[in-house]
Amino acid sequence: SEGDKQGVKVQFTFRDNANQGGGNVLTGEKLKQASADISNVVKKFGSRTSFVLDTFNQGGKSASQDWADMQTTLIKAARNSGYKGTIVVEDSNWGGGLTAGPQSGLVKFADQLKAANGEGNPALIGSFHVYARESEASSRLGKQIKALREAGYKFQIGEVGNAKFLVGNTFQQ
Repeated sequence: SEGDKQGVKVQFTFRDNANQGGGNVLTGEKLKQASADISNVVKKFGSRTSFVLDTFNQGGKSASQDWADMQTTLIKAARNSGYKGTIVVEDSNWGGGLTAGPQSGLVKFADQLKAANGEGNPALIGSFHVYARESEASSRLGKQIKALREAGYKFQIGEVGNAKFLVGNTFQQ
């Protein structure tokens, strides 16, 4: 397609609509369904050079083993379906990693996630969200970037904002 020729990338992100997709860790039947969904999507679109898979939006409220096991299962679902393209993994702590909590799941479980990704595949991209407004927000952002680099990830800032949710569908800057 023309987008492929121009180097355009389309990031396909899975999410669980419960709780607006934030902070959840899938287990059991929900994880099996998500794995099947990923398999189906990468079989249909994964051969396109413009396609990038994001395993799960804002999963996990902390850098827990359950979060790592969910991400491992989703990465393996894509790789076991023949997907050879790029996989983005959003950090724990609602995607915020060290910008939103004391630990980064991507860093804490780097070896486990990289093993799930397998040999000969593009390196995982560690993604994180930046919404912090506190006085130490810039410092935490720097720590997150440094930690991801040291753990061997390419990284992306997947979301950024500084808005306060008010009522209904309105936001305050």
